[in-house]
Amino acid sequence: MVEEWSKWKPEKMDVLPAATYLKRLTRDDDLLLISFETEEEGKLVNVTFNKFVFSYRSTDEGNRLKLLVDLNIKYGEDFYKDWRFFKIKNSPYIRWLHEENCGIYREEDIYHFVFVTNMELIEVLATYDPEVKIVELHSEIEK
Repeated sequence: MVEEWSKWKPEKMDVLPAATYLKRLTRDDDLLLISFETEEEGKLVNVTFNKFVFSYRSTDEGNRLKLLVDLNIKYGEDFYKDWRFFKIKNSPYIRWLHEENCGIYREEDIYHFVFVTNMELIEVLATYDPEVKIVELHSEIEK
């Protein structure tokens, strides 16, 4: 099966910043916080997974060149230019997890999220959608 990318729009979010930079990635017990700095001065986008996540990874975009080329071919060059939050169906990452945990969880119950920044791709496997908030930079992190 070929993986299928789709733009993911968090609930209650009318607009998401087009360009983002990773400010912080923090893991603490069952909390995974990914904080993105925007080009709009003074704003952060906080993505919070506040329950268990199966796996996450952050990879420099220079080490995902094949993926970026494949996305450009399949979806066009502007696919991730103005949108940075995605969900993937038929995910090789989920298949890898399924093989590693000997099929304890059903693949279709796990979501594969991808957050594309100007410098890296951050991927998370979870069974639920994260909470997403835009906050003022001076408050740094809002829980």
